[in-house]
Amino acid sequence: MKRKPLLVSTIAILFLSAPALGIPMYNVVDLGTPGIRSVANAINDKGEVVGAVSSPDGSDSHAFVYRDGRMQDLNITFPNSAATAINDNGAITGRYNDFGINRAFTYDNASGFMPLPSQGWGQVFTNDINNQGRVVGVGVHNNQFRAFQSGPGASLTDLGTLGGPSSRAEAINEAGTVVGAAALPNNGGSHAFLYNGQMIDLGTLGGMDSIATDINDKGQIVGASTLRQGGVHAFVYENGRMTDLGNFGSGTTAAQAINNNGVIVGDWFIGNTGRGFIYDGSLHNLNDLIDPLSDWQITQALDINDLGQIAVFGCDIAQCHALRLDPITTAEAPIPGTALLLLSALAIPSLRQIGRVVKNQ
Repeated sequence: MKRKPLLVSTIAILFLSAPALGIPMYNVVDLGTPGIRSVANAINDKGEVVGAVSSPDGSDSHAFVYRDGRMQDLNITFPNSAATAINDNGAITGRYNDFGINRAFTYDNASGFMPLPSQGWGQVFTNDINNQGRVVGVGVHNNQFRAFQSGPGASLTDLGTLGGPSSRAEAINEAGTVVGAAALPNNGGSHAFLYNGQMIDLGTLGGMDSIATDINDKGQIVGASTLRQGGVHAFVYENGRMTDLGNFGSGTTAAQAINNNGVIVGDWFIGNTGRGFIYDGSLHNLNDLIDPLSDWQITQALDINDLGQIAVFGCDIAQCHALRLDPITTAEAPIPGTALLLLSALAIPSLRQIGRVVKNQ
């Protein structure tokens, strides 16, 4: 076995131990406009982020896409618009207000803004769009909130329920599998579901209620569930089993997204204080993985792409903005004081080592 230089080996160890040593793992990219509140909702594999930005007086919101290094207003003429999802082709879906009624839209560079056909439905909210342009969400149908899906230019299809009156769809993967939550009969709560032509109950972590918020292309599902003993925890569902991701020992957790590498992001709340988390086999507070000198506090983690970039919401002392966390490579990683002292000590030969060199000359 080749012996690696001590300094190189130590740097590798320090990077692998980065969270424990306080080495930043992510650069914070501010997507917003100074002084104006913005929220990120989703990110695609190109690192493009969509969400909503408030008007300067806070009376309105505008759907935006962040691409090519800048925030771009989608210029939707209706008030209170927000972009909720974007696929890898750059197609966007979202919502707007039409004389007091929430409507849904799709948007792409070729066609621009297009209202989602929703004849026979009342209020409509979209939550996800896959690369085939299939959209899912929730709308009012026959006086009940119902999960739906829709193909490009097609009308909305009611996905039904688990026997109760209502349902909602949260996400769709490239195979067209939909996840969300649906009510059970007799006020039996609502359960996370998987829909692939029929609606399948995924159960709970022991409590009455659960919701599935995302599904990746491997069929891994994430969400949140109540517990038998009370409380709410994030979960991952795979191979027919729902697994509790925990809660750092206290508080409430909810998983929001999972990428195709199985890395999960979500929210951790203690009281009204929120923090974003990442789960890669264990839970990590995202605030421990960014430079503390940045002054940002990550309060929510909304989405993650296959490059590991994360769409988050965060605040500093003056403002709250849509942010993107970009993973830092080993070459970029700064070395904090504790680790720098360790490296310095390892790089300086001891007196005994110097004596051996002199003696052997």
